Amino acid sequence: MRTTPATRTHDANFDNKERRAGRPAALCPHVRDAASAEEDAAFPVVAFAGTFAIYASCYLARNNAAVAKIAYGGALSTAHLASADAAFLSAYTLSSFLFASASEKAGGWRVACVGLLAAGLSQAGVVTLPGGAAPDWRALAACYALNGLSQGALFPACKAVLANSIPARIRGKAIAAWNTSFYLGGVAATAVASQLLSMGYDWRALYLLPACLLSSLALGLLPLDPGEGTEFGAGLAPGGTTAIATATVSSSGGYEQWGCGLTYAAVKMLRYSLMLWLPLLLADRGLAVALAAATAACVDIGSVAGSVVGGAVVDKTKGDADFAAMVSLVSLGLLLPLLPTAATIPDATLRQLALVGAALSVGIATGAAETVQGSLAPLAIAERLGGAPGRAVGFVNGCGSVGSMLAAPLLPLLSVLAVRMGMHSTDALGLLAPVAGASAAMVYVFGRKRIGRSKAGLLHEYMGHRCLKYERF
Repeated sequence: MRTTPATRTHDANFDNKERRAGRPAALCPHVRDAASAEEDAAFPVVAFAGTFAIYASCYLARNNAAVAKIAYGGALSTAHLASADAAFLSAYTLSSFLFASASEKAGGWRVACVGLLAAGLSQAGVVTLPGGAAPDWRALAACYALNGLSQGALFPACKAVLANSIPARIRGKAIAAWNTSFYLGGVAATAVASQLLSMGYDWRALYLLPACLLSSLALGLLPLDPGEGTEFGAGLAPGGTTAIATATVSSSGGYEQWGCGLTYAAVKMLRYSLMLWLPLLLADRGLAVALAAATAACVDIGSVAGSVVGGAVVDKTKGDADFAAMVSLVSLGLLLPLLPTAATIPDATLRQLALVGAALSVGIATGAAETVQGSLAPLAIAERLGGAPGRAVGFVNGCGSVGSMLAAPLLPLLSVLAVRMGMHSTDALGLLAPVAGASAAMVYVFGRKRIGRSKAGLLHEYMGHRCLKYERF
């Protein structure tokens, strides 16, 4: 009997489900061989550690922007600062979509190293800008745009390296562990920038350090290219579709891909709102710069634990990403109002403890939602459809970047609304809670559709597989 790529993909998908359920796989030697090779594969230390270092270090060129807002001391208006942030996020979004396929053509490792080098050069550009208390906002926005173009290529490139190198049996936990690079890098970047500011350095020092470190790290890692692995889709039979375009064309795949992207956009809008504006809003409340920066760092610390918890919950629930995402987003909506409330506690010691507890809790919920919707869900969709990991993650990350762009003006607008309602500008943090609730509702709506379609798809694969076996024998 002649088999087509579609029937071979059906065989592979069905055998993978049979194997996970503890039942013997069908007589598909190529699938059994791939599974055996996967079990024997060693953990890719160089690929994991190298991409971890690349993505963690890039936050030195992100979180410094939040602390720099304080360093400018009012020399730039809120509108100018928001314009600079919007330039970075717009360029980042464009880069996520445009360069997502570059990791397949030029290699994920090389794309990541070149992107990191370009990000370092963009920081050097800010250092050279003229200005005393602050640089010209238009020139600053131009440098931020170059930084966004450079960093937008990093995430899909790194995820392509990981997906092709890490065996599927440990991919969930490994990706969740790797995602702590966001938050560890954010913690280090915020701490370093605030320390430089407290030591009396001006705004240029906040950009000079990442300019040197990022460029050196990129040039040092470039020769260590571990090569392109073959782990992603190893359980699928040869001949399956290799373009993520299938995900946006097929009825179920398109719904999954766009649904994942839309919910991730909301998650990123919440995360970047906190990252870009939390230190300044807390400082406006009268908190010391060190305490405001430490509170923002606690959000990143909590996100480290949340990322690991999110990955573990997905594995525990046998891949039910919707459950983990909904719980984390509902929790985030309930926890966000605690931040402005904690900032109003009169006693200094209790205020610090309350801020730390609220920030850690918010971070846990944010980290879990970001890991599930931004990494595990798109990779699972791409592998099921036989798509390319870089393009899948790039598409969802690009959608998330749209949400990040909306984060630049969101909290300033909510701050104005809070003041007009008779509240303090810091209370705008509590007004983010409905956004988290709406995000959880979107996950539920899209998730219920996904579950229904995946059951129908399983039945279709089962029947197709049985018919194929019957005709063979």
